[in-house]
Amino acid sequence: FDDPNFRFTDKLGKLRSCLWVSKDVSSRCDIIENSVLVSTKCRSTCSTCSVETLKYDVYGITSNGCYDDSIQYLNNSSLNCDWVKEDTADRCNFIWHEQTLSESCPLSCGKCHAKKCKNENTFGFMGIPELNC
Repeated sequence: FDDPNFRFTDKLGKLRSCLWVSKDVSSRCDIIENSVLVSTKCRSTCSTCSVETLKYDVYGITSNGCYDDSIQYLNNSSLNCDWVKEDTADRCNFIWHEQTLSESCPLSCGKCHAKKCKNENTFGFMGIPELNC
């Protein structure tokens, strides 16, 4: 999660927060202010959420609703999110079924904030209709 109390002063002397960082993550997440890397305070915004800092419920969903799907890339059962995690720099960008593997494996790829539960009549986590949005 982002630190809601985190504030820093930019080069122009303006007070900034993670909301400001979110408008240009490619350049703003790498800012160092008072020896603090912005991405360590704006973890969700900068996609730097750590698996170690997340809490899991009984279904393996993190405290922020993030989880990896049970995919089989190229229909190969060994090419799953654990396999993606071994080389995230390349594999998270692979395309499968018209989406990147980071969309199927957001926890493994450090994209915890990106996974959203869609309010659909057919949605059921792990195929269980009672576990819906």
